[in-house]
Amino acid sequence: MAIIKSSKSGMRGVIGGLQYREVNGKQIVAAKQTSYHNPKTERQMAHRVKFSNIPSMYRAADGALYNAFEGKSGNLNDYNLFLSANLYLEQEVYLTKQEKQNNACVVAPYQISRGMLPSIQMKLNDDQLQTDICLGDFLITPQTEVGELANAILMNNPAFLQDDGLSMILYTQEWNECLNVPTASCEKESIKLDLYDSTPLSSCISLVTVENQEGFLTIKGLSGNYGIALVHSRKRTDKNVAISTQKLLVKNELLESYSSKEQQRKAMVSYGVKEAPFLAQGAGSQKSRRNEGF
Repeated sequence: MAIIKSSKSGMRGVIGGLQYREVNGKQIVAAKQTSYHNPKTERQMAHRVKFSNIPSMYRAADGALYNAFEGKSGNLNDYNLFLSANLYLEQEVYLTKQEKQNNACVVAPYQISRGMLPSIQMKLNDDQLQTDICLGDFLITPQTEVGELANAILMNNPAFLQDDGLSMILYTQEWNECLNVPTASCEKESIKLDLYDSTPLSSCISLVTVENQEGFLTIKGLSGNYGIALVHSRKRTDKNVAISTQKLLVKNELLESYSSKEQQRKAMVSYGVKEAPFLAQGAGSQKSRRNEGF
């Protein structure tokens, strides 16, 4: 196939493997460039391979993080802000090219929300998520209604207001045996702090157990490998959402191996880097419960 443009002074275009062009009145013929430089130095690839898991975590949320980031403007969306919030972490995750192509995902301690509401302080201990949400002496039973828990939270926590939202984001680490890659699922359960809501709490929060432990809201019933966080939200009069800044607390046996120098080396080699001596020297399927966001 030939593409030729003729002019009074000469010809321009490509025919066969030759490229014709005119420069300063002179006809230039040269071999057409067929390959382009795509830098794959060890340091450049070491920088690139640490980013693949971040979009995988957002995709695993499957809508659960909609409206989780305040301050969107122009063409920015929750996905953009999730990426920017998690680009530079102390514990990075490395996926090989093949794992990325197979939608691998390793549950990691990423920031999942950002906003102006005070953060809920959380601590993970023996598969229990302890929070700083005070409940006083309110006793949670299997018969507890949402409105009753809402009353305890509103009475003891000035940062919460009537009709605020309280959501649990729970990522579960999984493994795809067919593709031999790690995958993750994400589920979200929420309540609205409505004093008049007679819905049983257990029907809204069914994945875990909510208890009052030493006067503070505690999540029990966690197991396996997971990442969890509670998020406080508030509908504003301008139809936007105020949100608390939260980060996943993670218990995941895969995280250490996928954050190792050896995994970083494997990821770099999968992209075509033959040697990575500086690493040796120590230098630096998815399912979700869909929802309407916060």
